[in-house]
Amino acid sequence: MDKKEGWDRGWIFANNFNMNSYSGVWMGFVYGYIISMHFGNDRPTAIPSSRRSVYTKQPLPENNWFHFVGIIISDKIMYIYINNKRAEVVYDGSATEVLYQNVGVPAFGEYKTSTVLPLTYFKGAIDDFRFYNRELSEREISKLFHEKY
Repeated sequence: MDKKEGWDRGWIFANNFNMNSYSGVWMGFVYGYIISMHFGNDRPTAIPSSRRSVYTKQPLPENNWFHFVGIIISDKIMYIYINNKRAEVVYDGSATEVLYQNVGVPAFGEYKTSTVLPLTYFKGAIDDFRFYNRELSEREISKLFHEKY
């Protein structure tokens, strides 16, 4: 992935930029290779009170494969696992609920920041994607990490 300082590059998006609102759930890179995970409450303006975010404290090294798991239990409990280890994260934003109104079609591997700016794309491959409607246990995360294809 091309590294641009200060740019949030997403690779899993369910958001609504036509309405200028944070809605749904999304993950990506921010400030290079720091992993970010967010949810939005579909408020009409894209401001911190319209989303809740976590960011890993340490950036990832470039040109490596990684296994990611993101878990959102509540606005106060959000986890990111990288290669079967829970990452230290910092929280930002103050939304307390996830709303999926008007999210449109989810995007994988692309990042759209507005209806005017061009799309940017994740450089690399998303090998396997799964979405669960429950929290995975650490044992399940470990099993997924060690799974052979």
